[in-house]
Amino acid sequence: MVVTPDQNVAFVIEQRGIAALEVATGAQIWGTSAAVRPVGRVGNALVALDASGNVVVLDAATGAPHEKCPRLDMRLALRDSHGRYASSDWTARSEPDAVRVEWTSSYNSWKKGVAPSEEEEDAAKSSATGAYEIDVDRCETRTVAAQVKSLDHPVMGARTPSEIDVRVGFDSRYIVYRSRGSEKLPAIDLRTDDHSTRWRFSEDARHILTGWWSAGRTTVFDLESGAKVGSVYISNPVYAFVVVGHVLLFDGSAWDLRVAEKIWSREAARSIDTDDGKEPPK
Repeated sequence: MVVTPDQNVAFVIEQRGIAALEVATGAQIWGTSAAVRPVGRVGNALVALDASGNVVVLDAATGAPHEKCPRLDMRLALRDSHGRYASSDWTARSEPDAVRVEWTSSYNSWKKGVAPSEEEEDAAKSSATGAYEIDVDRCETRTVAAQVKSLDHPVMGARTPSEIDVRVGFDSRYIVYRSRGSEKLPAIDLRTDDHSTRWRFSEDARHILTGWWSAGRTTVFDLESGAKVGSVYISNPVYAFVVVGHVLLFDGSAWDLRVAEKIWSREAARSIDTDDGKEPPK
């Protein structure tokens, strides 16, 4: 999910493609089956992935292929990969002039039937991290950071978001420690949310949500300020989500965190059916 709060638009995954929706009402602005996952927005360009993981660029206002840069010669994994010996994932954020993609991959070569010692386990692990920028104006990508440690089994993927200028760390999955440079910021105590032991970052890495795994109360905190934004009671797990002001967007629905009420929702069946930007018949 990609959201541009200043323009009140959310780009979301739907059953047969992606759609641009008004945040306030859920009304569809356009829909297309030419892409299946939005990645980031730069100006009037929406960077997305097609069904094969190829990077495509759409006009953010209409959903049509971008006139100057409709496609880039690169691919991203459509889903995070977490296996017994290897894992990879990636995350993206929109910046003023480019979409920045950060990735991480890890591999454990220990495959014997006995538990390794601490030294053997460290020797068996390898990992790589990196970042690159997608520049739509120049229709190119450029590497901006890379750090590799003996990665013999490379897999493309992403880091757990910890963007903005606040770094985060966890203590027993309950306490979120925050810092900005050398300055220590007040911690966020996730145990205030009914002793929840589950947490997840928002798609833009600006919020953290607890209690997302099953039905019940889920609470949202702002990572920049550390403040509690609000809580809602839900009946389904929350995976990808974004918060705009006091509005929680996830799974084709919007919730007002101030009053814990649903604002609107879209049924999965009412997804993109054609490339003309219109909604399918009811």
